[in-house]
Amino acid sequence: MATKVVIVGAGFLGVSVAKTYLEVDPTIHLTILESESTIGGTWSKSRVYPELTAQQPFGVYEFPDKSIPTAGYRKTDFVPAEAIHQHIEEYAKEHGIYDCIRFNATVTKIRRAEDGIRWIVWTDDGKDMLVADKLVIATGSTSKPTIPEISTEKFEKEVFHTKDLGKKHEYLLSDAVKTVTVYGGGKSAMDTVHLCTKAGKHVHWVVRTSHNGVPAFFPDTFLGMSSNDIITTRLGKMQHPSPLDTSSWCYRFFHSGHNPVGYHLHWMCWNIISKMMLKQTGYFKSDNMGKLRPELEDHHAWWANTPPGIITHPEVIDRIHEGKNVTIHRQSITSLSGDRVILDAGELQTDVLIWATGYDSRIDPFSIEDSITLGIPTPVSQVPTSVKKHWDDLESAAEAEVLRLFPRLANPPKVTNCEPKYTPFRLYRTLVPLACIQKDVPDRSLVFAGTFSVGSSAMMSVAVSLWAVAWMTGNVDVTLSSEELDKQLAMAIVFSKRRYLSIGTQGPVALYDYMTDIDSMLNELGVNPKRKKGTLKDFFEPYAPRDYKDIVPEWKKAHGLDKASQ
Repeated sequence: MATKVVIVGAGFLGVSVAKTYLEVDPTIHLTILESESTIGGTWSKSRVYPELTAQQPFGVYEFPDKSIPTAGYRKTDFVPAEAIHQHIEEYAKEHGIYDCIRFNATVTKIRRAEDGIRWIVWTDDGKDMLVADKLVIATGSTSKPTIPEISTEKFEKEVFHTKDLGKKHEYLLSDAVKTVTVYGGGKSAMDTVHLCTKAGKHVHWVVRTSHNGVPAFFPDTFLGMSSNDIITTRLGKMQHPSPLDTSSWCYRFFHSGHNPVGYHLHWMCWNIISKMMLKQTGYFKSDNMGKLRPELEDHHAWWANTPPGIITHPEVIDRIHEGKNVTIHRQSITSLSGDRVILDAGELQTDVLIWATGYDSRIDPFSIEDSITLGIPTPVSQVPTSVKKHWDDLESAAEAEVLRLFPRLANPPKVTNCEPKYTPFRLYRTLVPLACIQKDVPDRSLVFAGTFSVGSSAMMSVAVSLWAVAWMTGNVDVTLSSEELDKQLAMAIVFSKRRYLSIGTQGPVALYDYMTDIDSMLNELGVNPKRKKGTLKDFFEPYAPRDYKDIVPEWKKAHGLDKASQ
């Protein structure tokens, strides 16, 4: 009987996992559940609009064995969101995935089946529940909007989250809208400000002074190269420490503190790079732009407190400097009434209010009990004392080890951190619950794909998809003991908190060191992580998804699966 595989989420990663699974085992019975009416997740038809682009240029946000056409664009241009949507849709159709998708099917509940082996999945589309032999949660990190706890009951104007910009695009650009208020300081806020000011609207950009403020915004190019390329070369990779690399020469030279020359040279270089980037971004050119200066300014190109953004439309910075149709307010919204947005001091008249307030990483369909067992975000107040003490003790012990290995992290910048309301993700390889590994017979029925925060999700997706499928098909084993797994994960969590500050409290993060994660996963799978021909090319040339296009057939051949799946 065919293995019943259910994937929740038809975004880039969900399609990537589906393609890999079918490549490894074409006999599976595949069902993909998608809450939107079209494929793509973040890049679904209802969420994209003409002005929206990825933060990556052509060649960086695509599947490894299919390129997005560049006709009419320069290869250095950022990829239009509509092109990514079309790319995902075409890829799914080409590989027999599209017909396996159930659209408008929001998963409402997931529970373990009575046999203790399979999973039962309920949806709100009125169809029967599904029983899954293998369940992949690939909803990603941009599915559930975070909405501020500000009442809109007395507000008479349109209010929506940036997730709905695609649906509201036509109305937003209509003559009915003259003034727009954008609340939030991240990349989605910058994109919204660009969209509205380009259309001639007056924008009030409101950014809180409390909490994490604004992230670092990096220029689209730096020293003649794409800003993306800085972290996608092995030369760039070695500039960023990782708990997965504590033995290489670059670790010993730059990060261990054992070599004073390398340690101080590394920090001096990143100080210079940070100052150059601050100046190039234009933070000091006008008072308006100065209000967006990141709170984390010292070595800001190396540290990260919130996810940084690349300025994909440099012309918006010129409009901010001019200050004619965009005004930046460093305040908080306290209430809404009529057509007024009430701030800490003063109020604004507006026709539209847009929440650019990010997303919630929780995975709601699981019960609290299952969430605790599986190691996915759970309200801290509902975690049993014994579980909390277990991880507190582990993280306390890991703290000393992290600071011994990475002395730079002993003195991170001072930032305002809110007390976490939820526990972090606690998954091996950001994929597998420890409880599934730590059984006498490993439970290979469930993985959580897309819980990672990295600089290139497309590249990471290639390795994650293969590792996930290898695990679920019984073709990779985890040999660490339960104690070793707990300690390793505690180390990763503490490292993230120290290295990535506020965002690191959500669980292991690899914004800048994700190539080390990719290398580690491929090594564990028995696949050579060095994909370029020649030592110099592999060290200096930027990596892209296409460099990994052969890893699945290479892995299958190494494990004798190339003939079995024919």
